[in-house]
Amino acid sequence: FGNCINEILDMIYSASKEHEPGYFSEEIYTAVKNSCKEYEEEKYERLSHDGNDWDTLSENVGIAEVLLPQYFDYWKEDWEHVEWLDLEEVFDVPLVIDGRTIRIRGKFDGVQRIKVKLWLFETKTKGRIEEDSIMDKLSIDLQVNLYFWAIWKKYGEFPAGVVYNIIRRPQLRQGKTEKLTEFIGRIKADIFDRPDFYFMRNHGSIDKSELLEWEQKEFIPIVREMLRWTDGDGHFKNVSACTSGFFACPFLR
Repeated sequence: FGNCINEILDMIYSASKEHEPGYFSEEIYTAVKNSCKEYEEEKYERLSHDGNDWDTLSENVGIAEVLLPQYFDYWKEDWEHVEWLDLEEVFDVPLVIDGRTIRIRGKFDGVQRIKVKLWLFETKTKGRIEEDSIMDKLSIDLQVNLYFWAIWKKYGEFPAGVVYNIIRRPQLRQGKTEKLTEFIGRIKADIFDRPDFYFMRNHGSIDKSELLEWEQKEFIPIVREMLRWTDGDGHFKNVSACTSGFFACPFLR
């Protein structure tokens, strides 16, 4: 579900770059429908090859098709009052370390300017959400810190923090005799009745000293270790790949 929502959003944002500012208010339903169809056709072909679950794909795409128009309507001020610097943009910034230049690459969900400061915009899809502890679970992790660092290097400004854009996965279940179209219709009505339940945003702040400390104590040591590995000095032991829910790989020791 999370991959489905994020990939379809990526398609819509990419299409929006070719249109006028009023695109989101005037053509969003068509954009969502076209992007969902394109996503489903692409994934269906891959699933057919791999022999995986088509029903789950149809359900996720169906939910996306009724959820995303309501999401864009709920946050319509994003496209009227927010200054976007990046939206689903790839970054590629150099890091000079020990005399070598390393390319640090990734893709922002978004970068926006709010009251002069730059903020990372990060979309998360979740099912059950505990309101009191949501920010504990959405910790500022390696990925988010890497995005902060890339914003600093790309724009020459330290970011103020991250806007977690949370899209909740519907918790409704399809009835045994309920058709998929009926189930999706019930989800659509539930989102319409409770948009605050499905769409949330939380802000996590960071200051300059925290980012500089992370760069020196965590990020650069990680890059050095990766360089040591790629240069052939030692090897990487992926312990997680050696275990499963039933047994351990005989070579784990």
